[in-house]
This record gives sequence, structure tokens and C-alpha cells, in this order.
Amino acid sequence: MVAAASSPPRSSAPAVGAKATEVLRPSSRAAKHPRSSGLSQVTHCLARELPSRKQMMARSVRASRWGAKVQGSPPPGTSVVRWLTHLSSGLPIQWIAKPHCAVLGAILAACTGSQPSSVCPGDCAGQAGAGGGGGAASDCPLRNNNEMEVVDISVVGGLVAVVTASGDVLCWGDDQTQQCGKSYFLTPARSAAQPCVRRVELGFPMAVGLRWDDTAAMWGIERHHAAGDGEAPGPEFGASITLDLPGRVRDVASGLPNVALLEDGSLYVWGDVPISPANGEWVQFPSPEPLPTPAPVRQVGEGGRCFSTTTSEAFCFGSNSLGILGMDDPDAGSLAPVKIGVADVKKVSEGPYHACALRVNGEVWCWGTNYFGAIGLAYPEVKWSPQPQQVQGIPPAVEVFAGETGSCALDAQGRAWCWSADPGTFGVEALPPVIWRNDLRFRKIGLGSVFACGLVEDGRVWCEGFEQGLCAGCFMTVSTAEDEP
Repeated sequence: MVAAASSPPRSSAPAVGAKATEVLRPSSRAAKHPRSSGLSQVTHCLARELPSRKQMMARSVRASRWGAKVQGSPPPGTSVVRWLTHLSSGLPIQWIAKPHCAVLGAILAACTGSQPSSVCPGDCAGQAGAGGGGGAASDCPLRNNNEMEVVDISVVGGLVAVVTASGDVLCWGDDQTQQCGKSYFLTPARSAAQPCVRRVELGFPMAVGLRWDDTAAMWGIERHHAAGDGEAPGPEFGASITLDLPGRVRDVASGLPNVALLEDGSLYVWGDVPISPANGEWVQFPSPEPLPTPAPVRQVGEGGRCFSTTTSEAFCFGSNSLGILGMDDPDAGSLAPVKIGVADVKKVSEGPYHACALRVNGEVWCWGTNYFGAIGLAYPEVKWSPQPQQVQGIPPAVEVFAGETGSCALDAQGRAWCWSADPGTFGVEALPPVIWRNDLRFRKIGLGSVFACGLVEDGRVWCEGFEQGLCAGCFMTVSTAEDEP
């Protein structure tokens, strides 16, 4: 750990439009890091060449010499990349691992037009560890589940991500840091990085996922040491890396910093933590390090700055520039967790500018910057409140979700009670709080920049105000998601 250091942005994004053949060049990142997944190299190459996928299919089948039966198109609901890989090898997707490195080499050679060679000079596909591939989607044991059932949702800015029961991450919206792809997409698309996760948290600048084997994976453009791989350049586009942590991961959060909650209640932090940005004060965590906490941690907020403990207390750390630490001085900050003035806390939730706590008795208390009335106070009359304020006008809650331009609480029946002074977020002005979509019952809600998406109890995803009204109240069709172009 390096204390009180200035931390300028660090971008490791691959050059847009780079040739697929660069995957095999000695100077490429894949050559420098032989532990990168061979299968991720294959899918990366195929994904870049999707406009000519029919030609690739023929070349791949010929090169593999396995005599795979050629089909005219993928089976319904099957990723083009997975289908091509399966055709090329003649093997079930989940069997492509170390014994079949030569097969992957043949596929990659066919895609790039180079000579066949092993793509696994060190560890092979699916090997976890810092800097490794962390398990590509084709190795995912969750494939036996109902593939298109949505089990989790996360929102940041103008980007939405959902996780299916098969471990896939599907996205739509404005992806500025390549957490899902390289473009803006209005309909769901499969993320370029498929780390096989059970849940995901989008953040800035990278996304973090809780993988099927209780490890944590990162993907996207690395800045501020967000990848947690020391001074390494972070993951390639379309790949993820698995964090080197000393135990099984129970929960994850993404932001500055990123955090992982281990099953023993310890909290690990990586990425540069702003303490007092006005004074240029940051603390750098290039790799995961334990953060001393007053008690074992029970749950972490989405942004990585706040958490609740087994003693039913809430704590936050980092910068108080938005009032998140509950201090009156916006230039204050602390790496040591600061106790928040709310008792009997069951859960905390974070938006970019504020946080909310759910108490054991069902009360919801919020604090921080009152951006569009997100903490439940009159807007624009009240700018911020570093001291927690109880949200009035809602019944006892069982869940709470803080977002960018609003917040929501779920009651025992799954109804969403939401508040925001911006009518675009929930389709109506919601200050004081109102019931959002009384005909729907929700499990989880993600709140972005003037829009909201909710995971309904039956597995569907409802969005309000997405893309400035183009999806003003609709169910997102995830079953037809295609590979991100």
C-alpha cells in the first residue's frame, strides 16, 4: 500500500480496430501473460471477425480435422462464438480445457490465418488466479441451468447489466469503459467478457463479478489500479481476470475502491481510494489488501465505500466530498471506517452521490448529496444532508436500493416504493415516495441516470425511461440477446 499519493487515470484499453492476428504476436499482451485463457483468445478473435463468420466456420472446420458436422446457423439461443467453437472442435463446450489446447490452437489458427500451435504455453483455459483467464464462459458449470432466467441486475450511469442463470452477463446502454462491449446498444447483448458469474456489480471504471466458484473477477478498462493485478496492464478487451484473495468470496462491490467480502467477514480492498480529492490525497491499493474493520462485515454497498457489520452498525470510508461519511466538512476523508449515525442496521445501499440504510425495524434512512431528491428531502431546496434522515411516507421495508437520481425500498409484498424529483426516473414525479408499477413485484432494482430497471419476481426485467423515453415502460427481451458487436 502506498499512502497519500496522486493517482492519475491509467487506461489499458486495446486499440480499437486492431487486427485479430495481433493475438499471436510476441509483443501482444497475451504473449506477455501466458496464463491468459486460451479459450478467451479464441473467442476474442472470433468476436472481432463476426462480420465474416460464415467464412470462419468453413476455415475452422477444415483446420480442426475433427470432421465436425457443419450446420447452417447456430441453434436458437446459442452464442455465435460458442457455436463456432463447438463446430471447430467437435467437443462439448465444457470439455475444452487443458487436454484440448491443440484444438483451440487449430481454431485460432483458422481464425487468424496463421500456423496452428498450442494456445496454452503455461496454464490453460479456466485456470484462476491473478492475471489468469478466470474461466471463460464455455467452461462455466452453470450451463446446466435455465440459461435465460435473470438472477441479478446492476446499473451504473447509462449502462445496465443482468446475469442469467447460465452465468452470462447481458448488457444494454452506454458503455463508456468497456464493461460490456465497445458500443452503445439499445437492446440486450452478451458482454464481451464472460467470466461465469452468479452476480455482477457495474462500477467506475470496471465491473466486478462473483463467480460460480466463489472467487471475484474483474473486467473492463483499468484505471486507478482497479483490476487489482498490481502494476500489470489489466485484462484484455473481452477477457476477465480473477483476483488473488485468501478465501471464498461472499459479496463484491465495484467503484473506487473495489471490495470483496470474504466468508469470514473480512473485507479486502483494491484500487485507488480517494481520501480528499480537493487536496490530491489518495491511497493506492494496486493489489487486494485487508481493510481493518470494527467488527466482522455482514454486507457491502454497491459502490464499495459503505458496509454493515454483524453488530448491526453502518460504516463508510474514503472521501466525504458528497457527505457519504456523515461529516459536515466536504474536504474531509478517512481510510479508517467512520461509523454512521443509524442504529440496528440490516443493510446499506449506495448510489454515486448518497447512501441509504435499512434498519431491522424496516425504517429507511438516507444521507449524502440530495441529487434529484434521492435521499427523500425536498429538491432543490435541500442540497445535501451528511446526517442520516428517515425517509417518510413508506411502509416497513425489507430491501433498499440507492441510485443516481433516486432510491427505492421494497415492502414485504415486493412492491417498490420509490422517490425522485425527476419524473423521467420512474415515469412520474415521486417526491414524496410513490409506488412504482403497482402491478409488478420486484426482487432488485437498479437506478441509473434518469431511468430505472427492476428485476421482477418472475424473472423478467422492466425498465422505465431507458434511452430518454425510447423505452418508457417496457420489458427488456433478454432471450434474443446476441454477441456484442
